[in-house]
Amino acid sequence: MNESTPLLVDTPIEPVLVSKDIYTYVPPSGKDTHPTPSSGPELILIFGWLDGKLSPLKRYMQGYRKLYPQATQVLIMSRKSSGWSRKSTNLNVIRPAIDIIQSHGLFGPSPPNMLVHVLSNGGGFQLLLASELMKEIPHQPPVDKRPATAIVFDSVPGEAGLWHALYAHTIGLSLFVKFLVSGPLILIYAAVMGWAWIRRQPSPFDVLREGLQDPYMVPFSNKRTPRLYIYSQQDQLVLGESVEKHMADAKARGLAVNAELFQGSSHVAHMRKDPVKYWDVIANHWTEAVKILS
Repeated sequence: MNESTPLLVDTPIEPVLVSKDIYTYVPPSGKDTHPTPSSGPELILIFGWLDGKLSPLKRYMQGYRKLYPQATQVLIMSRKSSGWSRKSTNLNVIRPAIDIIQSHGLFGPSPPNMLVHVLSNGGGFQLLLASELMKEIPHQPPVDKRPATAIVFDSVPGEAGLWHALYAHTIGLSLFVKFLVSGPLILIYAAVMGWAWIRRQPSPFDVLREGLQDPYMVPFSNKRTPRLYIYSQQDQLVLGESVEKHMADAKARGLAVNAELFQGSSHVAHMRKDPVKYWDVIANHWTEAVKILS
């Protein structure tokens, strides 16, 4: 991390469970805490990868606490079960996170600076649900100036494909269990894609890729809001070329795009592979978001 990065005592972060898949970290107040620079994000939303465990996701919260100690963090987790749940059910899972965001003034006259961090396709789908809910809430125009906003896409978005679907839903399973579940997963995949084709509707992954191109995805974002793509060519789940096509499309639409290609890191493993580089890239990305408003 750069020398200007504020440091906090490296004690384990302990987020609080708000609901089934929502955790939050609210920094302690007091003179003994390290202040976040006034230009830092005050609210950080982290959308976890599919079936991501709390322990590895806490490392991202820990990293953000080092960078921006006084920022409130909200972690939204993603479950495989959402793939066959009703949309209304999935929206209700996200709703407590929106309540937290609203309680921190995002829709009021003095909205906080906000950074959104999306991990893999699972996190991307959760962001689209959150975006839909946030757009339902009227927000007041800022009394002073627009808040700084930045988006980070880590290992996202991928593309539709049977191999990628099987890989995502069987990763971490034994060879025997993979064999048992592959048949049903293939049938589910064929049903979902076939139903979309019959109804002349885009596939879920087409919806994801298009939805992530929305310049107004989160409150106060627009075409100038910087979006950072973090990816690698060694990612077997979300291929580098899939990310690069999305980046090229975003640029063609006039969106502000930054990219960081990591070498030798696997899916959502870029931070683990080179944490110093990872957090420096994010800190610089946020600095750009602040400069846009100056």
